Order: sequence, then structure tokens, then C-alpha cells
Amino acid sequence: MKRAFVAALCLALGVAAGAASLSSKPLYGDGVQTEAQLAKRRQVLLAAAAKAGQDAHEASEARAQAGWKQVEGKHYAAAMAAFNEAWLLDARNGDAYYGLATVVLRRDRDARGAEHLYQLAVEQPGASPNVFVDYGQLLLS
Repeated sequence: MKRAFVAALCLALGVAAGAASLSSKPLYGDGVQTEAQLAKRRQVLLAAAAKAGQDAHEASEARAQAGWKQVEGKHYAAAMAAFNEAWLLDARNGDAYYGLATVVLRRDRDARGAEHLYQLAVEQPGASPNVFVDYGQLLLS
């Protein structure tokens, strides 16, 4: 089912240079794209999820898990894109923000940007306990 989602998503989104560069920034550039552009991108993601038999929350969770696998392999651009998609599918998915924060800290070495994203992660219902540990370590450092 996950493969079907990823395949449908790749076909639906295609690979545009502008989209690829925005996918490498947290929250698709945080204000760079208009609400209409984000809504269109979300519709594409939702259509791919529906084709794979997932609702928005399930697809968001799947994309976040895909992002964590990319983080493990230190493929940060792919991880960022997956976490962005997870966020766009479900803005209340704490793992999306947590993953974005992790990538920003590891790849960009941007503690201030990571702190903002960690704070967003801990504000979400059902946030992973690990986010509190990593956020606390960042604050202590």
C-alpha cells in the first residue's frame, strides 16, 4: 500500500525544479507559496493517498515514517520533502514538525530554526516522547 501511495504521488506531482527546491525548505518555504498553491499540492497528495486506500492522517503518518528512514540514511533532501508532505497532509502531525526540526538541525546546523519547529512539534496532540528529549537537549546545548 505504501508503494502504491509513493508511485501515485510521483506520477501526480512530477518533478519540477521549483517544487524540488521548495521541498528542501521546512514547510515548503514557510510563506513562499500561496495558500492556493499549497491547497493544490495538498489535493494532489490526497488524491494519491485515496488511490492507495489511505485517508489524510494515514498518508501523513506514512510520509513521516518515510522521512525518518531517509534521516537514518542521511538523505536529508528526501527526508525534508517527505516531512513537508506529511505536514501538508496533516498539519497536526507532530512527527512532521519533529522531522523537519531534526533535518534543519543536522543538515543546516540551524539551532534557531530547529527550536521553532521543535516547539511546533510539542504543541501537537500525541507528540512523540522523543521530540521532548531532543528538544530538551537542544535547549540545554
